[in-house]
Amino acid sequence: LSRLTDNVDNNALLPRNRVLNQTLNLSYQPPAHAVPGQEIKLPWYGQPVYYATHMNTETDVIRAGSSIAAGALKQSYATTLGAAFSYPSWTWGINHNFGLDDDRRQLTSDVRHRSTQLNANFLLGALTLTPSLGFHHEERSEPPAGLAAQKRDAFSGGLGLSYAFSDAVSSSLNYIHNREKTSDRSTDRKTYDVSGSVSWIAIQAKPGRPGLSFAVDGAYHDERERGTTVSTIAGDVYQIFLKATLS
Repeated sequence: LSRLTDNVDNNALLPRNRVLNQTLNLSYQPPAHAVPGQEIKLPWYGQPVYYATHMNTETDVIRAGSSIAAGALKQSYATTLGAAFSYPSWTWGINHNFGLDDDRRQLTSDVRHRSTQLNANFLLGALTLTPSLGFHHEERSEPPAGLAAQKRDAFSGGLGLSYAFSDAVSSSLNYIHNREKTSDRSTDRKTYDVSGSVSWIAIQAKPGRPGLSFAVDGAYHDERERGTTVSTIAGDVYQIFLKATLS
């Protein structure tokens, strides 16, 4: 629990706001069933850890200013429920988040949102795979005059690869795809991102002597926007960096 107030200098032209925050975190890990002298046997879904968080924020104007009256200003909350499961060489997890941003003065739209994330990590010798998926839904309601209610859906998917050729040479490659669309067609966007790197430790650091390493980093970004509020965008961006680090 926390309580904050601003305008501590008592400026008569500015309002004084009070912000109340409440946060709750819970987690639970069931004990592994071990038999003396035998290897621990995990269930098919792995060793689980369950968790939940809840955050609530209330903002009130407790003393009016020159342009705003006293009273409730806004409230927001967000709740996350999730679980992670692990095996000796791989892990996976899922979480779901939902919440609300409520503007009590209706100066902006109220926003109700929910999202789901899935991720995994596989260790295959010197190779590590990290796939991920994400889904997001958002609804804007009770908008101020001149604006319309709106729904927005977004999807993201990605895959990360990392490989250690040796103790001195390592590499990584990442791909991310994002898709976003609104109900009024003001936004209709697709993006693709690819990034990679190769690093080489030429000289290992030792006490009293810095190490030297070299790296090549590259990134590619492709965006396609066909929403009605902007002109059609279709563009590619490439970046390549050569790095030398003395540390």
